[in-house]
Amino acid sequence: MRNAIDMALFVLNKYYRLSQNLPACIAAVLLDPSKRKEYLKKSWDREEMNEAIGQAQTIWETEYKDLPIPDESQYRPRSLHKNKKLSPLSAFDEIRAELTVISQSEDDFLPFINAAPVNLYDQTPLQWWCLEAHRIRYPRLHRMALDILSIPPMSDAPERTFSCGRRTIAWSRAKLKSESIQMVETLSNLVSQGFISPNQGMRELLEAVCDVDIDLDSADEED
Repeated sequence: MRNAIDMALFVLNKYYRLSQNLPACIAAVLLDPSKRKEYLKKSWDREEMNEAIGQAQTIWETEYKDLPIPDESQYRPRSLHKNKKLSPLSAFDEIRAELTVISQSEDDFLPFINAAPVNLYDQTPLQWWCLEAHRIRYPRLHRMALDILSIPPMSDAPERTFSCGRRTIAWSRAKLKSESIQMVETLSNLVSQGFISPNQGMRELLEAVCDVDIDLDSADEED
């Protein structure tokens, strides 16, 4: 039992150390509105934390800090009808656009991560950054957040698919066509996800997947 615990701690510590060499991973934590720098303060050593923040800040300064800010006064919701012309700005909207000021200090990496974390409730960090209010408030920083938080954290899904495919294509099935392999893997996934009952007969299974009525009896008679 003790050896198993030691091995688990060794593996956790290994990946903890590896995360320090991935600035994008650190940036994902810092750009999470519900975590920010406060999360690292509770889990990291001060020296390691400052080094990690410096790496993430480098991404901000080299890739996003000097990006041009889009002209929000020209922003319009897209019309549902492509041929419908957009109405011009009213006098009030023109004055409001001129008075709109974007604080440069807010749209910066360090002020954001040093701010207090907020409760996202039922939102994900990516959904939070997609809100129009945050896009306008952080015209540059939100682009970094969308790029970083859109990175898939794991590659287990495609690896699992390849593993399942290898079990399907045994040495005795090396001549299976790609279409047959795709159909088998699709049906296997649908069954494992609970979309199709494994107790269904072949007719019900094909009808559920293909959304057609299949008369296997008539097909047998024709043969």
